[in-house]
Amino acid sequence: MDRQFPQLSEGIEWNLVARRDLEGTQVNGNFLYPPQSFLIDSYVCQIGLRNPRSPGHWFLGGWASALLPFSPSSTTEFVSAVAVENRRLRLGVLNLFIVPKLIKPWILEIKFPRWHEQMYLEVWQYDGEDIDLFQRIDQLQPTIPDGDM
Repeated sequence: MDRQFPQLSEGIEWNLVARRDLEGTQVNGNFLYPPQSFLIDSYVCQIGLRNPRSPGHWFLGGWASALLPFSPSSTTEFVSAVAVENRRLRLGVLNLFIVPKLIKPWILEIKFPRWHEQMYLEVWQYDGEDIDLFQRIDQLQPTIPDGDM
């Protein structure tokens, strides 16, 4: 039996979530952006950031966070969004962002550094087949001997 892996390189398996041109608001020499939030219904997404005015040696495009929309109790004093993954995003390329398989959908939040005057943003989610570890174990279990040697 061949192992099954998601077909991440198949373009047909990816769907566009958002495409935006953003301009920062200048405050005291810094460029400020509101956080960009998206509801993602996949455990895998890609995030692309490009600043047409950035020098070629700039690396950091922003930060991505995965937030799960729940809380431990209705009495908590914190917002019902549990952070499970945080990552820096490289400028000028698509960044693969994979979150733990806990809850779908989840919230993708993207923030930008204060020195970017403008930003082009793309977010894609993977909608292809997702091979779960437990599905794989269920597939293998019938092939494992009972242990009666």
